[in-house]
Amino acid sequence: MSLHARVELVKGTLALDATLEVAGDQVVVLLGPNAAGKTTLLRALAGLIPLARGRVVLDGTTLEDVDQGVRVPTDQRPIGVVFQDYLLFPHLSVLDNVAFGLRTRGAGRRAAREEAARWLARVDLAPGCAHERPKALSGGQAQRVALARALATRPRLLLLDEPLAAMDAGARAELRRELARHLASFEGICLVVTHDPVEAMTLADQLVVLEGGRVVQRGAPGELASRPRSRYVADLIGLNLYRGRATGARIDLRDGGRIVAADRVPVEGDVYVVIPPRAVSLHRTHPEGSPRNVWSGTVAALDVAGERIRVHVAGVPPIVAEVTPAAVAALHLVEGVPVHASVKATEVDVYPA
Repeated sequence: MSLHARVELVKGTLALDATLEVAGDQVVVLLGPNAAGKTTLLRALAGLIPLARGRVVLDGTTLEDVDQGVRVPTDQRPIGVVFQDYLLFPHLSVLDNVAFGLRTRGAGRRAAREEAARWLARVDLAPGCAHERPKALSGGQAQRVALARALATRPRLLLLDEPLAAMDAGARAELRRELARHLASFEGICLVVTHDPVEAMTLADQLVVLEGGRVVQRGAPGELASRPRSRYVADLIGLNLYRGRATGARIDLRDGGRIVAADRVPVEGDVYVVIPPRAVSLHRTHPEGSPRNVWSGTVAALDVAGERIRVHVAGVPPIVAEVTPAAVAALHLVEGVPVHASVKATEVDVYPA
């Protein structure tokens, strides 16, 4: 299995210029802020939006090549799609929705329905739902039908656009586990768009981050979690990320301020600096002892994060600390109060930009 795609197009204010290289049966999760181009990229791969430049090659077969004048129609591409709102045919039964793709590919009515029934069983949809219309389904049931319809044609590329976005929090966790199970047995490449970091880390073999129509980072989930290269990724994971210029153990930050690492930075020049929020200590007066990194600022916001509180400190540099509710009470932390933030030099991670 392989996917080689270079997608260039303009849609409204978005200029998409993205390259994807996927080898093997992988689940690739596309992450990025709103209007980054994630859904547009999926629709281009499916043939729903023509390329301005570039090519799409799946398992050695060219689906689109602008220079060569090749463009395989959407219904002839070996691709399955699950849209965010599922787009089930309202006038067809659940069974016939799943059988639809098989019928368009030449299967007889009876054979298509028998195969559709098998897929509905595989996605754990109650047998009594087969002859219902989509309007009678719950959100979770509709999601299962859409997935079964996409998988029934045995596509080589599966595209999932926010497949769990319509679920409430309770159903989402269960359906995420089911989706992970189905994708683990899928014999092909799967691209998933999501905004949910839990979904991304749970489902992905590889993460690809899009911002402003460009790929800004790609790699295994663990790699992105430990070494983000954009503010979006750092915020998603919950880390403090800075960019600056290293000299020895000192990093002068682009936006002002300075951070000191424990040892001389292996590479001098442009670097990224990561500080985990839990490594940040807050004080109402200048801390005693000898922390090598101390900055003054004011509390800008407090957010609940599980059993801890994330305290956003406005200063140079701005920083987020993660502390206990008891610490918030003891320090009388509310918006607008002055604080000092300190970080041990040993907690500073530096890597090349």
